[in-house]
Amino acid sequence: MVARLNGLKESFRIRYADDPLKVLFYTFMAAAAIIMVIGGLITGGDSIRHMLWPDSVASGFDFFEPLRTNMDMNTDIYPPFAYLFYLFLGMLVIPSSGDVSLEGLRNTQMGFLVYSLYLLLVYFLLYKAIKKMKAGTEREKDIFFILLLFTLPSIFLIERANILALVLVFVLLFFNGYDSENKKIRYLSYLCLAFATGFKLYSVIFGLILLRTKKLKEIGICLLIGAAVFFVPFLFTDGTIFQYIGNVTSHAAAMGSIPHADYVDLNNLILCIYAFSESLPPGSLSLILSGVLMIAASISVVFSTNTDRWKPVALIILATLLLTGFKPVYAILFMVVPLIMFIDSRPVMNKLNLVYLICFVLMFIPMFNIFFDLNGDHPVPISLLIESTSLLIMFALLMCETLPNAVRNMFRRIGSFLEGRKGDT
Repeated sequence: MVARLNGLKESFRIRYADDPLKVLFYTFMAAAAIIMVIGGLITGGDSIRHMLWPDSVASGFDFFEPLRTNMDMNTDIYPPFAYLFYLFLGMLVIPSSGDVSLEGLRNTQMGFLVYSLYLLLVYFLLYKAIKKMKAGTEREKDIFFILLLFTLPSIFLIERANILALVLVFVLLFFNGYDSENKKIRYLSYLCLAFATGFKLYSVIFGLILLRTKKLKEIGICLLIGAAVFFVPFLFTDGTIFQYIGNVTSHAAAMGSIPHADYVDLNNLILCIYAFSESLPPGSLSLILSGVLMIAASISVVFSTNTDRWKPVALIILATLLLTGFKPVYAILFMVVPLIMFIDSRPVMNKLNLVYLICFVLMFIPMFNIFFDLNGDHPVPISLLIESTSLLIMFALLMCETLPNAVRNMFRRIGSFLEGRKGDT
């Protein structure tokens, strides 16, 4: 037994020497998962409940509510592709008569059966998608997936049963295949991005990464596939694209005026900061700041060169989370994509990479909460403020790293283009 323990200790030392940041990540996340479970046992589950949505009777809300209300394209913010998906599930779940309340539907045989099968299938697909993208041994891939399930965004997502888990599958497959040398894999990745956009409209922003390839034909094919998946389902609904856009903009305006207990976007962080001083930010501050930063991030993503593969991917996902309006805690799971790229790249141990690692850990790690009453929809947990801040710090660092180089490259390309046009004349 002693010899075995000594062997494990020596193995740990070797692996730490070879890949210290990866070892630190797994150590922090495993310790946090163990502490979360022990804390839950000691407190009768209260410490874990405090990581979840405050409404304790609304478990599975994001799955059952679209089924229960049968949705309405004239008022809903789901794209038509998602509308048809929930309409199909509703045909299996909604009883011909009886209680169709959230609790009533959740307690029906078909409601429970479809809900359970949906979760099993989606998380099986997520497991397969992560294994497809993640490098390393089979054991490491399994450990990564298990630890991911014990992260705060993940348990928040499981409790809410939001469709983002399925969207994440498509997003993982897109980023894994968009730059493949195999044309079939590339086209399938474009289809995955289209499906992701069909469920969550903001996923379309991830397509900016294609501009780095400078292949206009590929970009055009991706746009055609995305347009077909997004627009064709309108033919099978009673809504129009103009109604849908109006629904999204009105919903965004309504949700962005008070601090929320589950949003990690920049606007919500600004509202929380001002709420601590019992004041309100200037009405256009978030909008202007988000617009300027989105333009700057897009330039960095498209034109930056000589940078690690994970950094432009992280930038476009961070920009989506922080700058495009209300993003719940579970949306942080999109950062799994650059996280996998980061730890698989075997980054050297230096101060900057250590800060990136700490930011990744703080985004995902489960933590015991204290709450602040900021006159919002619910008291704001400290975990939300830590997650939002870690997202913002990583975004700022990546912008500082990539933007100067991207701006130089952009003006160089503009100059080359103008010189070419001048030569033609």
